[in-house]
Amino acid sequence: MTALKEHIIRHIEENGPISLADYMGMCLYTEDEGYYMHGMPFGKDGDFITAPELTPLFGEMLGLWVAATWQQMGAPESFCLVEFGPGRGTLYTDMLRAIGKALPQCLNALEGHLVDISPNLRQHQQTTLQGALPTIKWHSSIADVPFNKPTIVIGNELLDAFPVEQYEQVDGKYYQRLVTTENDTLKLTRADEPSEVESLAEVTEQSPAMENFLAELRDHLERAPQAAALLIDYGSEKAIAGETLQALRKHKYEGIFDTPGQADLTWHIPFKRVCDILGDTHSVVTDMALFLTEIGYNIRAEQALRAARTPEEKEHIEATTHRLIDPNQMGAHFKVLGWCSDNLKQLQGFQHCYADSE
Repeated sequence: MTALKEHIIRHIEENGPISLADYMGMCLYTEDEGYYMHGMPFGKDGDFITAPELTPLFGEMLGLWVAATWQQMGAPESFCLVEFGPGRGTLYTDMLRAIGKALPQCLNALEGHLVDISPNLRQHQQTTLQGALPTIKWHSSIADVPFNKPTIVIGNELLDAFPVEQYEQVDGKYYQRLVTTENDTLKLTRADEPSEVESLAEVTEQSPAMENFLAELRDHLERAPQAAALLIDYGSEKAIAGETLQALRKHKYEGIFDTPGQADLTWHIPFKRVCDILGDTHSVVTDMALFLTEIGYNIRAEQALRAARTPEEKEHIEATTHRLIDPNQMGAHFKVLGWCSDNLKQLQGFQHCYADSE
């Protein structure tokens, strides 16, 4: 039994059942013992691999997208590039490298901002990004980020780290799922009274924490002189019916109560709800494969293949491109949301979305 599991059991025994969101928050963000507050979850030696950890080409292409968006903004003398949940800084590093090679004046105008709640991960980011820019500022909250100049926001696998609630339908009414204890173990139970939930599914999920963040992000983006954002995550453009909360440890799935604080807890993002909050007139969503193809990922991968020095390097480029682009891999399962202020009109990578809406 993990130390955090003992702590959660003791907390429930003393205070009563807790919501799934509270449980997920304790598992991920408890000081010193929470999953994101210690260790290094990313990479082959961690519990999961994100797209930037698969290949630097992913971050490089997002960097070129940032540079193109900066040009759309009229190449302002100064702008903010903000990443929420930057992991160990791999994506930000790759973006900066590509921007510097393709458009040095864009890099010179760039003011770096990274937002992460974990002191442990911020330390890794500071090591990774040392010397990458004259000044990079770290923040623990969106409230600390300035939006007083043109701003571009990146969030890769950010939203699925927000705690989620579950509601179960019983006799036509929805009851919140709670976490309780039994014989020194954790288990699910239900609230005594029903909740006001609109759904047709047997089980439905909601994340007040994510929705509050998105509303705050929207307000900040709308106050900026110009703004654009990319949010990339596992999920669906349609409403998601059923439960998706899962635990991942050492690249394998396990029960959500097995090893609290040692496994990642994540869920599938309902991008329709994300667009509802950020504003449908500002937001578009597409498959990651379509987005990457439109911004030229396949062309860049072909260039990398021609420059490959060994069969192993060539095989890695082919394998990672397949994983990112193939619809049966990350290509269709991951979605990309683009947000832009009225004075930008359209974003690269979403041309087909704008054409479909005309």
